[in-house]
Amino acid sequence: MFRNFLKADGGSVLVLFAIIVPVMSGATLYAVDYSMMVNARTTVQHAADAAALAASRQLGLGPNPSSPQEPDALMTAIARSVARANLAVDDDALGVKAYQEDMARVFVELTLDVETPLKLFLGDYEPVVRANATAELYGVRNICVIALQPDGGFPGVELVDSARIHGGDCGIYSNSSAPDSIRAFESAFIRAPYICSGGGFDGAASNFDGQMTSDCSPLTDPLKDRVLPVAPPCTHDTRVVFDGSGGGVEQLWPGHYCGGITIRGETQVEMQPGIYYIGTDTLEGALTALNGGAMASLSKAFFGAGGGGASDPDGNETRDSEACDDPALKATCGALVVMENSSLTGENVAIFAQGPFDHTAFLDQAHVSLSAPVTGDLAGILLVSRPVCPAGTNRCHPRKLLITSDSVRSLLGTIYLPEDNIEIDTDMGISEEAAFTIVVARQLFAKNTPTLVLNTDYESTTVPVPDGLSLKSGVRLRN
Repeated sequence: MFRNFLKADGGSVLVLFAIIVPVMSGATLYAVDYSMMVNARTTVQHAADAAALAASRQLGLGPNPSSPQEPDALMTAIARSVARANLAVDDDALGVKAYQEDMARVFVELTLDVETPLKLFLGDYEPVVRANATAELYGVRNICVIALQPDGGFPGVELVDSARIHGGDCGIYSNSSAPDSIRAFESAFIRAPYICSGGGFDGAASNFDGQMTSDCSPLTDPLKDRVLPVAPPCTHDTRVVFDGSGGGVEQLWPGHYCGGITIRGETQVEMQPGIYYIGTDTLEGALTALNGGAMASLSKAFFGAGGGGASDPDGNETRDSEACDDPALKATCGALVVMENSSLTGENVAIFAQGPFDHTAFLDQAHVSLSAPVTGDLAGILLVSRPVCPAGTNRCHPRKLLITSDSVRSLLGTIYLPEDNIEIDTDMGISEEAAFTIVVARQLFAKNTPTLVLNTDYESTTVPVPDGLSLKSGVRLRN
């Protein structure tokens, strides 16, 4: 009987069916599960993208003084709200993490528990989909200051004594990766809604007022691709000096002042609208303008070597901003020098330094009130310098904008000196009467008791803000 049972084949189909059905059912469930997970992953990624974009838009609005939430908590709340709307799920199934990477970027990560057929059969199986996205402001936000200092061994913004910077609705950025990239010592003070350091901060908490962020990604020079006009031939080969001998208000006309300009005494000079090219961008022209003492200064300018000075042994003119401290030499310490009790005013003007020695100096009690062009090649740019540093080197000795005058009331427009240092050493406010002032320079240093006022009242003037320096753009996903 047992042998007959072994030889029987009447139930083979049933046995085979019993084996195949569970396998096929499992394969079908797995295929459905896999398809649901793929679709869920795509959906969650879209939700993460939308959440990151929404959270980054908040960066452009700035801090909400009526909200008690910390920035990351606010980013998370925004991301959760957007994700829930996109996914139509309960909070229990959704995980949200969001934080501000720097002043312009937000990271969002979403996790979602997915209800799949396999989960119903396998109690320990917890299918989870994960997606993340980073979004950033492009155009960033309104900018007060960008210190482009490329050398991580030096600060980009440094204030000592009782120097102050008061920023409007804008940010202060230093690209230097130094631990003291932004320094405020003693009674110095920096106030702006956003203060962003490519490295760290050096100073007490009481030296700063604003949202401070360390290790920010460096900002690219927003004006680096702007095409600067080419200087025409020299209209004045030798130095032009206004000393008050002309009487009354004297007129200064656009042109190429290869030998430089000095305004001194009680002279009142009014600049007519246009571009003023100051100095020369050729070696031959520099040697002509500087005479015999130029070679040592040229070496210092390009390679940081010692030597130079304000004059050669024969007393010939050179341009060295350190000479601005010497009463006998400061009249020629820069390509443009405004000194003593003189006055320089002008609207729709741009001052364009051409060569490696072409410092600009506002000294003593000189009154300065200038505004940038409304239209043209340098629309919105008040002070600019032509790049002269050899490509790929940090050893170029920078030019300088030196302000020691107590009466620089208005510098309306953008100060664009990407290879130059700005030094302020005075007792009074700087540019407090300007509707807006923006500084893009290599380094900004202030001492004594000045207050550099960087207003952002863009709507009150026809002088435009150059593209990339105010929030006129939007947000985008970052790969």
